[in-house]
Amino acid sequence: MSASDGGPAFPRSSMGPSGDLDMAFGMSLLDYFAAAPMSDVELETLREAYSAKFPGESLSIGRIRYWRADTMLQAREQWQKENQKPEPVVIPAQPGEEME
Repeated sequence: MSASDGGPAFPRSSMGPSGDLDMAFGMSLLDYFAAAPMSDVELETLREAYSAKFPGESLSIGRIRYWRADTMLQAREQWQKENQKPEPVVIPAQPGEEME
C-alpha cells in the first residue's frame, strides 16, 4: 500500500502469534473506489468525458473505473489539504503549576 493508492481501505491491527502488532490491509482505497457501483447514467457520462479527455485511447469499463477512482483520490487529497486543522498549541505549565 502506498499514498498513491490511497492506503488501505479497511485497515485493522491485531496482535500476532508472536505478540507483535500485525497490520492487515486487504484492498487499497483506489481498488475500493474502482469497485464501487456506478449507475448507467454515471457510466455513460464518464465514458463521454474519458473519450473527450483521452481521444484515441482504447475504452473499457476498467479504465473508466480506475480513472474515476484516481479522480476521487485526488479530490480526497485536495479536501484534506483545504481542511487541515492546525495542531493545538500546548503551553507547558510554569514551575509550581499543575498541568490539567
